[in-house]
Amino acid sequence: MKRRLLLVARVLAWIVGVLALLLALRAFLAPDWHEPPVAGLQATDVDALRPLVEPGLLDRPALAAQVSSKRFLLVGETHFRRETVDFFTGLMDELGDDRLVLLLELPGSTQPAIDRYLASGDEHEFDAIWGEVEALPLHGILRWAHANRDRVVEVVAMDEDSTRIFINRALLDDTRNETMARAMLEASKAHPDARIVAYAGAMHMMLGGRYRFDVDNRRPAGLRLLEAGIPREAVASLSLVGDDLPVKDAFASPAALDLRGTVGLLPFEDFYDYPVYGVSRIGELHTHIVYLGPLTRQETWTPGAPAE
Repeated sequence: MKRRLLLVARVLAWIVGVLALLLALRAFLAPDWHEPPVAGLQATDVDALRPLVEPGLLDRPALAAQVSSKRFLLVGETHFRRETVDFFTGLMDELGDDRLVLLLELPGSTQPAIDRYLASGDEHEFDAIWGEVEALPLHGILRWAHANRDRVVEVVAMDEDSTRIFINRALLDDTRNETMARAMLEASKAHPDARIVAYAGAMHMMLGGRYRFDVDNRRPAGLRLLEAGIPREAVASLSLVGDDLPVKDAFASPAALDLRGTVGLLPFEDFYDYPVYGVSRIGELHTHIVYLGPLTRQETWTPGAPAE
């Protein structure tokens, strides 16, 4: 018995040693996280920026008018915030009766439950989304889609499942942006007369650069659309942000900002306190920034929760 226990202990020690070696190798090969440059805007800096910002400010109807001609509308949210979802559904209302395909940052495994919910409106189907997997709280968008079934041609869960994400990260890889871009392109081919509307984290929706790590697989989904041949003038990219916006004091009140003019030449660090590589100007990343003011936490849907 003692010999057997000793053998088991040696095997376990060997396994632990191999795992430790693999983790050390992964840490050695992992790309560095470089802290982003800090904008450090002072009051005098904001005063100087305000004349650049003010001419480009838009309310939601004006923003809708600007993006209404775009085939691809990419909307980047700040995760787990109620106001970003509310602004998005309001913007969709402002776009009128245009038919659209809606692609969401939800795991692909939730697609059957989404389809069943859209067909029935029965929120018990949400159990198979938020009751079984870890998903962003986008139930408000699904409710909007069900209420607007005459406009919404299809809703696509365009993200990867957590198992694939975990394995890729363990192997120092990331394919989520490629998966999202492919889903958008496939939707545009399947529905040539519909607007393609994608809603995901703001980093995924950028039109340039690389984020978090300075590696090729961190090229955002928006950039990959352009690389696939989609003309830039056919794409609008919006970033919905709150009080973490470094340049927020240049906004007299919540508003959208058109970045396609001179203001788009401002350093991206004035707008993002996050590592972004390969670009220098905010206009390289988005066509619009939408400052929503203070944001509140949006909790995920839970089984048994009443309809809002």
